[in-house]
Amino acid sequence: MRLLFEDRDIYDKFGKLMNEMGLYKKAEHFYKLISTEKADWRQHAHGLNELGTIHARSGRLDEALECFQEALKIECEHVPEDDPTLANYYNNIGYLYKKKKELDLALQYHQRALKIDLMRPTPNQEDIAHRYNNIGTVLDDQNKLDEALMYYERALAIRLEHLPSTHPEIAASYNNIGYLYKKQGKKEKALDMYEKSLTVKLASLPPNHPMIALSHGNIATSLRDFGRYDEALQDGLKALHISISAFGVEHSQTQVYQNFVDELRQQMDVV
Repeated sequence: MRLLFEDRDIYDKFGKLMNEMGLYKKAEHFYKLISTEKADWRQHAHGLNELGTIHARSGRLDEALECFQEALKIECEHVPEDDPTLANYYNNIGYLYKKKKELDLALQYHQRALKIDLMRPTPNQEDIAHRYNNIGTVLDDQNKLDEALMYYERALAIRLEHLPSTHPEIAASYNNIGYLYKKQGKKEKALDMYEKSLTVKLASLPPNHPMIALSHGNIATSLRDFGRYDEALQDGLKALHISISAFGVEHSQTQVYQNFVDELRQQMDVV
């Protein structure tokens, strides 16, 4: 069945809506219809790319990779190798290889995406920051911490220059750098980054957002490492209460915070 242009547009909108609502099965239905429209190669590639995203979010990594690779192949048959549209395809494949722990391949694809973005006549700075950050996460997983830090800092510098000071991506950069400093044993620097991340989140997100709980949890673990148990307990309880509100008592993340609080109280009793 050949879809009319209007049908494709409607299916795409419905697919995006279902995807954003977490209704992946329904979103998959619409994008399968688009991805079979081989008469329009751009729509065919777009449908496959969106299907890949749905598979990835549903944990079907091999199916997602197959969709992304097929979409990239279609695009490469019709556009120059440095066409800006290819960057996102390389980025998606890199993301999947990272999830599959194939880090060398992940790094190659993220570097290709960055190279294309840097070659644009007027580079999109937000995209470049995103590429730097993704390369940093792969290097971080490879335990190449000094290199990872360099890319994280590049991403942060661009975001601070080009985004509002309360943008969530800035909070994410601070958080990534904090994690890295913690791995390096630089506890003071890690805590400083976690606190900066929390400040940005509090200014840009609802007070009971799960990402705020994450920051309180990170700060709590850092404060515990310093032996500042009373302060650590305060942040741990904030993380716990937000998680209960967002996910409920039985959720796995809530249990992580509950266990942290329980263990911390036992440590405080011993001390």
